[in-house]
Amino acid sequence: MILGVTGHRPQKLGDFAFRTRAEVTRAIEVFAPERLLTGMALGVDTWAAETCIGLGIPFVAVIPHDGQERRWSRQQQDHYWQLLNAAERTFYPAPGPYAPWKFQKRNEVIVDNCEWLLAVYDGTPGGTKNCVDYALKVNRSMTVIDPRKLT
Repeated sequence: MILGVTGHRPQKLGDFAFRTRAEVTRAIEVFAPERLLTGMALGVDTWAAETCIGLGIPFVAVIPHDGQERRWSRQQQDHYWQLLNAAERTFYPAPGPYAPWKFQKRNEVIVDNCEWLLAVYDGTPGGTKNCVDYALKVNRSMTVIDPRKLT
């Protein structure tokens, strides 16, 4: 099975980040996909990539635009490049510089090319909601983890 991943950034998860990260790892272990698609944003996306590396699961980095990492800290950038170097493939569905619409394009590529979507989503507006809404629109099978409900 090909598993797609979407989810919130660490700052949006706040106090739920630690438990959410553990739940993402557990879910990937349970799904045991043959391949995983991740958008490589900070938080859920990069945690999924880290989990894949640890479990030996190939992953595809679906990156929304060139230089996605430019505003991140040096440490975050270095880690991002380590993860990209471990990816089975790196794909830019809309190459070139930043444009807001490219994030939705990335989401659509992930959803359109996975068999199941793992979404860490708390019901709030934003990019993760857009991805979940698109997955619902195209009837993609999905598991939603609400970080507020993790104990």
